Amino acid sequence: MPCDFVVVGVGVKPETTLAETAGLKVENGVVVDAYLKTEDPNIYAAGDVARFYHPLFGTAMRIEHWEVAAHLGVCAARNMAGDECIVHDAPEFFSDMFDLHIEWYGYAPKWDRIVKRPVESEKFTGLYLKDGKVAGALLVNNKDDVSLARTLIQKQTVVHDTDSLLSPALDPARTQ
Repeated sequence: MPCDFVVVGVGVKPETTLAETAGLKVENGVVVDAYLKTEDPNIYAAGDVARFYHPLFGTAMRIEHWEVAAHLGVCAARNMAGDECIVHDAPEFFSDMFDLHIEWYGYAPKWDRIVKRPVESEKFTGLYLKDGKVAGALLVNNKDDVSLARTLIQKQTVVHDTDSLLSPALDPARTQ
């Protein structure tokens, strides 16, 4: 397949032996609800091992990045202390590889269309759409689109005219 750029995401298998031994439900991670609680009301799971329900995307997910893991840990601790913390923000993470700064926002395990917002040869944003909604964004050396990507994804923006996503002056408030 001809392309200009390839990103390979290699995951790991979560270590779930302790959870399995405790009789907890495990499906590509320890299954928890939106409050990071397992089926046992006295046991919580957070971090890379937790497969948590995300209300923004309406599905369970497991994210392998330290930033997400840290946020889940804080949320789980708050819930254990009696708070009601639910992860509402779209997952986001980054990686620096040589001269590339790569950021990801959202959750798009499947998509029907990718719109590439070109800036320069090694600076761009790829917007991943599923059923007309912006579900994810891959930004390469392009911090200028961070706010735009977050807004489009967090507001579950439905895009009727995908060409509008190409405009450098795109206003997320006008895309629905």
